Amino acid sequence: MGWNIYIKSIYKRVFLFVVIQLFFNAFFISAQNQYTILEGNSNMRVLSGTKVTLGGSMLLLGDSTTIDNSGDMYIKGDWINDANSPGFINQSPGTLHLAGDASQLITGAFPTEFYNLDLKGGGVKILDNAANIIDSVFLNDRELATIGNTLNVWNTNPGAFSRTTGYVSTDTTGSIAWQMHGSGQYIFPLGSNHLYKYRPVGIQSTAPDSVIMLSVGMVDNDPSLNGYDRTLTDTSLCTLNNKFYHLINYVSGNTPVSLTFFYSSTTDGNFNRAAYWKEYNNGNNQEWSGTGSYYFGTADTFKTLFTPNWNNFNLPAFALGYRGPVVQPLLSASGPLTFCDTTSVTISVFGNYQSYVWSNGGTSSNITVNTSGTYYVTVTGAGDCKGVASDVVNALNCTTGIGDVVSDRAIKVFPNPTSGLVNINMEGFENVKTEVALFNMLGERVKYATSNGESNVALYLNDLASGAYILNVSSGDRIYKEKIILAR
Repeated sequence: MGWNIYIKSIYKRVFLFVVIQLFFNAFFISAQNQYTILEGNSNMRVLSGTKVTLGGSMLLLGDSTTIDNSGDMYIKGDWINDANSPGFINQSPGTLHLAGDASQLITGAFPTEFYNLDLKGGGVKILDNAANIIDSVFLNDRELATIGNTLNVWNTNPGAFSRTTGYVSTDTTGSIAWQMHGSGQYIFPLGSNHLYKYRPVGIQSTAPDSVIMLSVGMVDNDPSLNGYDRTLTDTSLCTLNNKFYHLINYVSGNTPVSLTFFYSSTTDGNFNRAAYWKEYNNGNNQEWSGTGSYYFGTADTFKTLFTPNWNNFNLPAFALGYRGPVVQPLLSASGPLTFCDTTSVTISVFGNYQSYVWSNGGTSSNITVNTSGTYYVTVTGAGDCKGVASDVVNALNCTTGIGDVVSDRAIKVFPNPTSGLVNINMEGFENVKTEVALFNMLGERVKYATSNGESNVALYLNDLASGAYILNVSSGDRIYKEKIILAR
């Protein structure tokens, strides 16, 4: 037997509903674009096997108004819980079906406690207040938008969610909070809040006897937009995903869990690290860092990154990252790095890289300099991995050359060329401290001696390779230079 009751006026109060539901298994209320209101501390009962269809919205009012639902309630409009109650009596295993053709709200002043929630019809189903799920959520092909609210799932069965193409969309505050107990993997069915993109996260407890609850959300934009600067990385990372990231945190418990991140290499890019936002320097600084152990896999159309035994959720942000081969650029110089300031030296980077940034502003693979200083270059290689190298340049004031007489002082170097021994005779330096250094053509110092008033210093070059060297003799503010040829 079927009953049809058409409610024509808005805010029609329904009281006989309780009695009718005790005896009939098909009860249809049509209130298109209007409200069906249950109030006055009422309790509506829907028997098992009963199907109730409301053509409009359902509004609960009063201090303890509830629905004892063991059947199926289909609502075409919004669900509004303004009663000071959970809405449903949770021990009754019924299902609320949001079956409207357009978007529908789960809203009201008080969170609703659904046993089962089923999303049907069309449009986006919108969680305008927190909600609790005792058993299951049937997403089907619909998006459930949390818009800053939390969907709490208390069923510890990893199969509490079912879907075809649907998902739960979140932002920087919305999330799914799921209670976990056991060794199974819990797939949080998350996606974008502004375009179709399904990017779930899998979580598996490492202590299956413990009961824990984790909150997970997906933010479908560059993490830098929300204060998680992608350019701040430690050496375990080169680049971060600029398309989306996840926010993960404990609600209760703190036992380690294993994390699985799902992504599309075609749409999102290639990654080989999971990364988390961390504090360092006693909490004064923050940066992205790799989570440590990584395992790669596939699931359906996704690639996966698996991180075991993780419990650092001090800061909630997690993203996909990439670490390429270590970049260690090598430098070469066109001549000695210690030279007279009337000349110059060109410093070049060995190998080919995507970009070069020098500390003096240069952006090519080499720079020519004629002033003293430390010159750094940052190169960018494959996967935006970066490396740094530097050279120290000494451009000296060489106003007087070796062999010239300065005041009453003169220097003589012999023999030159030499087969191994070089004598430096310094007349007029008897009471002057003098430093003698020999450099190879790469600017590396290979010999060093000092004189505290001696007129002659000997350098033995037997351990050096044949070739050209630069001899520097310095005294006070004077530098004397001469090229030495070692030939055997």
